[in-house]
Amino acid sequence: MINLKNKDKELEELAQMHARTLSLSRELMGQIDSINKHLSEHFPDFHAGIPKSRKKNDLENEEEILKRLNKLIEKEKLYLPSNFKSIKDIAKDLEITQKKLKKAFECWPRYNNLHKLLCHHRIKAACRMIDEHPNFSIEAISLECGFTSRKSFYRWFLMEMDCTPLEYQARDKKDK
Repeated sequence: MINLKNKDKELEELAQMHARTLSLSRELMGQIDSINKHLSEHFPDFHAGIPKSRKKNDLENEEEILKRLNKLIEKEKLYLPSNFKSIKDIAKDLEITQKKLKKAFECWPRYNNLHKLLCHHRIKAACRMIDEHPNFSIEAISLECGFTSRKSFYRWFLMEMDCTPLEYQARDKKDK
């Protein structure tokens, strides 16, 4: 049986570590910019042939893109097969290029592609359904949330929640 308070605490710690990493990245980018400026002033030909580095606020932009993407997925329930959109259509909805959207995924190792992110949202929806409709069967919930196979649903649920759907459902009934 999993302890949800520990899971929430763990997620909070990971979020804090992520925020600290972004802060350090911004600081490092500022130092790199300072070094590049110094090099450009004193050695004008130094940067010739060196590919341009990422802009200082790319990390902030990518994080913002991911926030907007998550909101869009939840709002339009893009995790459901009937609402599925291609990465091209999603980028269009977010008013960014496909390249920018794919680049944003690179800063999120756990959900580094659209499929993984959609499965994450499907599991969130499944948990909500289990909580709201404890009498529904696990199979019905998995289909309702967009999974096409029981095996896939159980595998993703275990990865996301550290327990099986049945264990989660039993925990939910026990807590009430």
